[in-house]
Amino acid sequence: MEKFKNIILVVIISLIIILTIAIFYQLIGNNFFKNDGKGKETEVDNEISETKDTTTSDNQNVNNPNIGSEIVSTVRTTLCEGFYYEPISDELKAYITGKSYKENEYIDYSDLRYVTVKYVDFNNEVCEGKLIVNVQVADDILAIFKELFDAKYQIEKIRLIDEYDANDDASMEDNNTSAFNFRLIDGQDTISDHSYGIAIDINPLYNPYVRRGFGDRDVLPVNGTEYADRTKDFEHKIVKGDVCYNAFINRGWKWGGEWNSPIDYQHFYKAIS
Repeated sequence: MEKFKNIILVVIISLIIILTIAIFYQLIGNNFFKNDGKGKETEVDNEISETKDTTTSDNQNVNNPNIGSEIVSTVRTTLCEGFYYEPISDELKAYITGKSYKENEYIDYSDLRYVTVKYVDFNNEVCEGKLIVNVQVADDILAIFKELFDAKYQIEKIRLIDEYDANDDASMEDNNTSAFNFRLIDGQDTISDHSYGIAIDINPLYNPYVRRGFGDRDVLPVNGTEYADRTKDFEHKIVKGDVCYNAFINRGWKWGGEWNSPIDYQHFYKAIS
């Protein structure tokens, strides 16, 4: 009987030992897997955070032209083949600074767009033109010049006014169609609409700027004096209701040819916010 009791006691002690060991290993195992899982979870959280930061940075580059210009400069907005605009590149900044662009508090490079259009010249040849305009009117400019191109409306040349060292007289005398040029209105202390890139002069030689009280500079360009008489009939004259007038006016632009005094027959402009 005593022997039987001893066997039972040994069995009970063995079970207690086995159970204790099992509980011990289970506790160790849970802590191990818990820590390992937490470590992996932390690593995943870090990866998501880094991805979000990178994405945010990319978005900032696209939305802010002052950040990541090497990325922004590759962005192009296209209406159709031959009609598109893009931000002002570093190379173009260097070219226009000190000419059409002068340091000022009103407009920045990021407010402007470099526009490429096709047009029909006076020889009925298809040419490529370049303009700089305000970003707020860039879409209009593409649509307007596409309409003029489709109508085979003749424009002698479309070049950046910087090719004339931003000299408005020289550009007009050469009958150059141009847009942005940070300058004062001739004979005034008022900043021109061209300074904001919201105005464009079309075939200025045949559509001069006419005023009084400036002597031999009453008509600009001076070599366009004969075209100041709008009762005469001649080619390339802009008149109310023609294809050029309608292309601008139908998109909310205004025409200097409808002013009382001075009268600017070459000049189309649009108010922006």
